[in-house]
Amino acid sequence: MFGALRTAIRFLTRLPVPGSHELAEGELPRSMGWYPLVGALVGGLLGLLAVLLFRWTPLPTGVVATIVALAGPLLTGGLHEDGLADTFDGLGGATSRQRALEIMRDSRVGTYGALALLGALLLRWNLLVSLRPDAWLRALVLAHAVARLPPVVLVRGLPYARAGEGLARPMVEGITTTHVVAALALSLAIAVPLAGSLGLLAVILALLTARVAGWWFRRRLGGITGDLAGATVVVTELLVLVGAALRIPAG
Repeated sequence: MFGALRTAIRFLTRLPVPGSHELAEGELPRSMGWYPLVGALVGGLLGLLAVLLFRWTPLPTGVVATIVALAGPLLTGGLHEDGLADTFDGLGGATSRQRALEIMRDSRVGTYGALALLGALLLRWNLLVSLRPDAWLRALVLAHAVARLPPVVLVRGLPYARAGEGLARPMVEGITTTHVVAALALSLAIAVPLAGSLGLLAVILALLTARVAGWWFRRRLGGITGDLAGATVVVTELLVLVGAALRIPAG
């Protein structure tokens, strides 16, 4: 169990994790049940950074928001942002399924991907600024924890879109309903005590995001890839922050 948690932290973040880097068979899909907890850890570290900056520096809110907005991708190694850029490049720059998958595999960032990254950064910044400073920690933990639920649902519910090998293939082939239930239970256990009705709405929003994204990915590409899963993390995070901004405005 804790080996799977260690794998999830190592896969989703750049945090140093002790222990062997060798993966037991099936450990990568098993680790997906822990994704919301790792998301809560990421959000907690970003929220703590914000608290310290507000408390110990004279920096204005906008500067703190810039630091926190950039710290997130640094903490995760840009894993989800890379998926967002590749997804928008592929789906925006091609009409055929095969060509879209080829573009998504290209390491270069195109126009659609650059616009998606810039838009996500600007939206994240504006949403943080729109929150009361004392609500940043709670909102960031909620957004990052719940945002890790949709990829788990999608990997379980969709076939792998590529014909060959890929990073997401072992996850698609090894994940079970138990892992999805574990991720959902963790999301609820974190979100509801943390934010009450807002937390419950955030989980429902994450499931709806997975539903809509899954329909689009199946229709457009025939299944799921690692890039598509990563893109849903960023989109869900931003949607939850929108909800938090509406419920906890700066005033």
